[in-house]
Amino acid sequence: MLLCEVDNVDIDSVLNENFNLALSKVKCEEKALVPSALYHGLVNIDEFETYLRPASIFIQSLLDDLDCPPDLNFEDESIDKQLNCIVQYAEQDLKASPLNVDHDSSLECYLYQYAPIGLIPGGWLKNATRLVYAENHSGLMIQEIAKKWFAFSDFELFDGSSIRKAFHKLTNATIECGDPSFVSNTNITPYAFEYSLPALCLGLFPAKYMPEIAGFNLWQSVIGIKTLTGDLGVSETDQHTALRNKLIEEAKALIRQLLCENWCEDAICKQRIVSGFLLAHSTHMRWRASLVADIGSLSPENRMINLIESKAKYAIGYHDNINIKGKSLDHYLEEGEPGYLALLDALKASPYINIKKPHLSPLINQSISFKGKMFGVFTHEEIKVIKDWIADQSDDEDTNYSLPQSPDLAGHYTPPFQAKDFHLFSENVFASKGIEELTYYIANYDKFPIVTPILNRCAKFIVDALERSSEATCPEGYIPQYSMDNLEVMLENNRLFQVMKYKTNMEPLLTGEALINKYVTAFPGYCTDGCWLDGTFQPGKMHLEEYRILYDIYRDENGAGDFNAYHNFIARELFESMGYQFPSLDKPEFYLQENISASFVTPFVQYSLSAKTSSLLPEILGINLMLETNDISSVNRRNSEELKASGYDPLYMDLHVVIDNYASGHGYLAKRAIISLIEGAGRLGSDYQQALWKRVFKAYTGMNNFYNGASNPMIRAILMEISEFTIDTAITEKGNQVPNVA
Repeated sequence: MLLCEVDNVDIDSVLNENFNLALSKVKCEEKALVPSALYHGLVNIDEFETYLRPASIFIQSLLDDLDCPPDLNFEDESIDKQLNCIVQYAEQDLKASPLNVDHDSSLECYLYQYAPIGLIPGGWLKNATRLVYAENHSGLMIQEIAKKWFAFSDFELFDGSSIRKAFHKLTNATIECGDPSFVSNTNITPYAFEYSLPALCLGLFPAKYMPEIAGFNLWQSVIGIKTLTGDLGVSETDQHTALRNKLIEEAKALIRQLLCENWCEDAICKQRIVSGFLLAHSTHMRWRASLVADIGSLSPENRMINLIESKAKYAIGYHDNINIKGKSLDHYLEEGEPGYLALLDALKASPYINIKKPHLSPLINQSISFKGKMFGVFTHEEIKVIKDWIADQSDDEDTNYSLPQSPDLAGHYTPPFQAKDFHLFSENVFASKGIEELTYYIANYDKFPIVTPILNRCAKFIVDALERSSEATCPEGYIPQYSMDNLEVMLENNRLFQVMKYKTNMEPLLTGEALINKYVTAFPGYCTDGCWLDGTFQPGKMHLEEYRILYDIYRDENGAGDFNAYHNFIARELFESMGYQFPSLDKPEFYLQENISASFVTPFVQYSLSAKTSSLLPEILGINLMLETNDISSVNRRNSEELKASGYDPLYMDLHVVIDNYASGHGYLAKRAIISLIEGAGRLGSDYQQALWKRVFKAYTGMNNFYNGASNPMIRAILMEISEFTIDTAITEKGNQVPNVA
């Protein structure tokens, strides 16, 4: 049974389409966005929530305009046949659009244009990794796929350095909010930013576009990686090949799982998956066309010019006796670029080139072949440049190729909301809602863009509450200086305290209704385990160790791909054994139980911080340290004994005793993440490091007091404030901006 039946769910009204139609009343900016501005806003969406409007319109308009090629009419085919068909179509299409990135200049151009999407590996999965989707098998699969995408970005593909390092070396900038120089880099064309936008837009709205996301992910796995390495002439290692194959396998498995979960009618779901795949392919082909159109060094003739230039100084003096069109070859080489162009014109009319049958050209099958006078002069890649140039002169349709022209997408760029009006509208909608309802909206914010303007309000209130809670037991002047040794001492003292607390606890174990009531009334905290890390998959920041550590902890909380090991699932099984069931996290009924607002304090605190992870990383690190080290030796061990004594499975408690250990588990990882952030900030000076540490320490101490200091009147008062929080109360306080760690 449910904890209580909710007959009149006020929150239901937000689930119909008319609610979001109200957004049409919000005023918009007058000036439409350009691709680079939209890219910057979407990568840093925590700071630019008004850009959700242009993102939503942009992706829907692309999907609406998408034409399915006529030869892909396979409505009655199985999903496996459909996938094979669209993959073959994409592969054939790409064969007609080769790129030869075989010179330093063309490699540099290619990397500049690939950087915007290359810096956000797995961006199309961003919000799909969140907790509300982990209650489905597909959500847990997505979390594992996302991890593999940022692992791919670390592969050493470019002369011993990773993709990410190669991009940063060229651009000398990050894509994050504090460093806008990346999007103003004139070496990166608008097409390059445009290429990345569908991935970013899809990643923001998984509730609406999950089938399209799965199709998009399939193209990136099957076609995208292979095309990138093929364009660059990179030889895959066994490890690289294994990862690519795993991504392909899991991309297909995700699609089958979505069909099993009935995201929508089967035939419609298949169609939408195909649309996502074709969206990825069509945007890539537009980007590919822009490379040929905008970067002349990639045309066959310009590649030949580059090739001749690279060889000329070594060739002069050896070709006096070779005449082409009345001039010696050395004469052409000595004149620089005009001579190189003249040489190409002369070669076209010479017997060295067979325009009708390029493969029979003597330049290829005699001069540079074995026993030819230029054997060994050119590498395999350079010979391919020569062959491509000869083929480009031919009238033979089989040897020529043309790339599609990039359409003008100016009509797809719409202005964002005016920030002031968007915020006021949101504040009016949510003004008097309690923390239960607010937690629902925050947990499901990709469904309700209208909630995003109030996230700052909620986060600011929680940061202030944590600071005041910390101050109650450790005033500002008593915060220790940061050092790794001091951090170790703090954790060791906590460990010893927890051991003593467990050993000295002589209270009798609860049984019967008292025991059941203890757990069931606290169901929100158990069923949202890990929600403080809900926002740690940040595609543009996963190269940072602290984000990777936090995301790995988050995945562990969710079973690391194993649904049976998913903590919230295990908690639900415990409640079912007690005779209670609760709706899923995407249902308002989960949050609207009667008279348990105090039980929503912890989820509200944790969700409010996680929704602003980019800005509140120190606070996330602080509460994560506390949550992963607090209950190992005391509360969880005690709870395990209590449940076991009454015949209930203590697995949920036992898991947290084991995986949260200080030696190598979550407790150790939580410490390592803090060290990574603060030590990495050393380049900015010790004062900045200490400022970060204070934020970590206050969050740690404040959250510890919430859990363990309720006997303190000041702490009780703060907890009561949180349980009674509304946006109305937040608006009356000064300031609404969260601190920024950037």
